[in-house]
Amino acid sequence: MTTENQATTREALRHAGSLATALLHAVSRHRMQAATGYLDAFLMVLKSLDVRPTTAKVSVSAGDSGLSERELEVLAGLSQGHSNAQIAARLFISEDTVKTHTRRLYRKLGASDRAHAVATAFRAGLLT
Repeated sequence: MTTENQATTREALRHAGSLATALLHAVSRHRMQAATGYLDAFLMVLKSLDVRPTTAKVSVSAGDSGLSERELEVLAGLSQGHSNAQIAARLFISEDTVKTHTRRLYRKLGASDRAHAVATAFRAGLLT
């Protein structure tokens, strides 16, 4: 993949992450018309990357990542598109704790947002 393609892909993934966040926010506020628009835009971004959504189970491996077990669990939730509230409920922790783990993940992975963190983790072999 060329540097130009990598940059385009990275930007598309960032955009997809932003759209996913907006979609979850709209759904949580019962704004279905807005949610439909965000979903359509999200799927268009994925289609442009030739990426298909999946419900496959994610496996997480610590390797030499420096991530804690809990950070890896949060990372798995992020990779499955779960909201902070959903991750918190599944792990029996507060949303603020999820946010703290997410910030640490970003720092350790050199990521700027959820999509970037997940993409970096897949490339590093932390997620399969």
